[in-house]
Amino acid sequence: AHPNNPFFMTEEHDFQCSPGYAYVRDLRDIETFINGFLRQHPEMILTVLRFANILGHGYPSPLAHQLSLPVAPTLMGFHPLLQVLHRDDATRALVKAMQEDYDGVYNIAASDPLPLCKMLRICRTPNIPIFHPLAYSGFRWTRMISKRTDNLVPLPWDYLRYPWTVSIEKAEAEMGFS
Repeated sequence: AHPNNPFFMTEEHDFQCSPGYAYVRDLRDIETFINGFLRQHPEMILTVLRFANILGHGYPSPLAHQLSLPVAPTLMGFHPLLQVLHRDDATRALVKAMQEDYDGVYNIAASDPLPLCKMLRICRTPNIPIFHPLAYSGFRWTRMISKRTDNLVPLPWDYLRYPWTVSIEKAEAEMGFS
């Protein structure tokens, strides 16, 4: 999630991310490495699957943590659209990519994004809206909610403010995956 990203990022888009979110920053660094490797070895077939947030019974992810909090912090006035993927669908995509030669990057996600507020309602997770300038200020507002502040907000604020959606047209057209 970044204010400069297009609404539905295609595979050709070099995604922006918050420098403070190590997980996504590492994924971007891996893709940069892979692109450099492919320039040196253009004869190789290399498939990169960009997964949306994977959810499913027992699958640990920051979004799953956010959705399972007793009370989830959100940003007042912001309802970003998100895409998710069930872990069984992620497995199907991996198997399909291993069985056939698909060269390139493919976004793998559910076709219909949902607003975060709707996901929270589906999960029956109440939310507490935080005034966004206060959230971004670094103020230790979390102390007002809990003495334990580690992992109280499992996602960076930008992920509670901006949409994080991708185009899945290439995976549908070239891989036949939906």
